[in-house]
Amino acid sequence: MRQTNADVVEAELSYLAPAGGPPVSYACEPPPNTPRRSGDYRPHRVMSRNGRLMSRSPSLDREAFILVRHESRLASFYDETEVKQRYYPEVEALVAEQTGAAAVLVFDHTVRGTGRATHGRIDVREPITNVHNDYTIKSGPDRVRDLLTAEQASHALRHRFV
Repeated sequence: MRQTNADVVEAELSYLAPAGGPPVSYACEPPPNTPRRSGDYRPHRVMSRNGRLMSRSPSLDREAFILVRHESRLASFYDETEVKQRYYPEVEALVAEQTGAAAVLVFDHTVRGTGRATHGRIDVREPITNVHNDYTIKSGPDRVRDLLTAEQASHALRHRFV
């Protein structure tokens, strides 16, 4: 990754090339004799611009992100208990306020940094450079069912959810 000026960063990201069949990527140990990843990922140089300098504010509907000033009371992302007890509720309240969501549930997080390491009891994982989506049409609703009661999931799945 290199910064071309104060407003633009150039980085290499890997995109999935067209292929026959869906790619697979296991975050956990795959079944015996199964590769951890499949698919033909090809690197591409991309430019990322500073969204704070856009001529008009980004919106969830147009750009799929917004920028919000928020000061957290969290002292350290390396303190798992503090993250769950302090940061999760802060994020839930912020997302509900900004989106108008009827309910928000933070259910896990990943701490990423340069090089895989352990910081105290926290597993710090490397950044992911493959452009990806965490959920599929099947696994998204499955995750809702895993996290909520049957009644809550049934209600949630009749509406938009992310």
